[in-house]
Amino acid sequence: MLPSRPAALASAIRARGRGVPVIVVDLDALDANIATVQRRLDRTKRLRLVAKSLPCVPLLDHLRHATGTRDHMVFHAPHLAPLLAAFPGDQLLVGKPLPVQAVEHVFEAAPALRHELATRVIWLVDTHARLAQYSAFARRVGVTLRVAFEIEIGMRRGGFAAPYELDRALAAVLTADSAVTFAGLMGYDAHVGAVPRMLQDPADAHVEACARYAAFIARVRDRRLHAEATIYNGAGSRTFHRHDRTSPLTELSIGSAFVLPARFDGVERADLVPAIYIAVPVLRAWNGTGLPGLAALSPIWPRLSSRFERSYFLYGGRWDAVFAWPPGLRENTLYGGSYNQTLVNGPRSYPLDVDDYAMLRPNDSEQVMLQFEEVWAFRGERLEARWPTLRR
Repeated sequence: MLPSRPAALASAIRARGRGVPVIVVDLDALDANIATVQRRLDRTKRLRLVAKSLPCVPLLDHLRHATGTRDHMVFHAPHLAPLLAAFPGDQLLVGKPLPVQAVEHVFEAAPALRHELATRVIWLVDTHARLAQYSAFARRVGVTLRVAFEIEIGMRRGGFAAPYELDRALAAVLTADSAVTFAGLMGYDAHVGAVPRMLQDPADAHVEACARYAAFIARVRDRRLHAEATIYNGAGSRTFHRHDRTSPLTELSIGSAFVLPARFDGVERADLVPAIYIAVPVLRAWNGTGLPGLAALSPIWPRLSSRFERSYFLYGGRWDAVFAWPPGLRENTLYGGSYNQTLVNGPRSYPLDVDDYAMLRPNDSEQVMLQFEEVWAFRGERLEARWPTLRR
């Protein structure tokens, strides 16, 4: 990451800003990441955009047009209706097993989308009990729901744990009074590469994950429920590049890789670049560092380290983010954190002044983006658009 890029954005935001923190997407970096992902995505796999990591309809639309995909993964029930309305014809796969009460509420809150919720949404089922709940609800309201079965690939957080456990669920789908149809399988292998290497080599973990995917898929084929449209979904931003044509998956879910929040930095994604920032105004600035009750030490702090040469109070705080620009900024942990104003220190080599903007990189995009009403999309140093986020 070139330090000049967040610096240029900070200058552009100061010229156009409103004096409050904003979430920023760098469209040049985003498009570079799109090209990188498409280059590394195996041509035999379809792409599914993960909406929770990109909770903004225009941002998703930008990615739809750039990649050609019309498939999304959605994790938050209230986001289903707006995405169905925004993207006619697109398919939504629910990324976690929702309580049946949430499914009922979605149908009740959007009666005009009743047909779309039944035909363009694939609901996720992780247990026999939830399958029975969904089927009973569908019969009660007179619809047929499309469902995918969640399979346990190694994350140890739920789903059908063994291939033979699918038999009973697949048989239930085939019964005459079933109000659900089988759409496919969904797994998640984010543990690959996350487990310490001293415990398991990532390449070995990937081979094991693919073997598990293949075993579950074989069970579906044995029951003759496989069809051309059946989805076998998996991977994620950390692991999609490992799934080549030898992988049994038909589609890969990717979200965070397109904007590269800080927690997704890593050697295997070194050719991706940061594309999302929080721009935070500077409220106060002065030379040196002074702390309550430690006034006598004020002249000493800058001599101990150059990081104490300048002090700033920033608008807001406790961001789930790391400092990106200027280099060397750090929160003063002795002073203590605050949601209102944050004391940070840095060297004089990159001085900020009152009304300048410090640039932070979110650790994750999903939660941080939803703290803002809109995303500022920059092309170069030009503000191209203000995009509303998907509110909760």
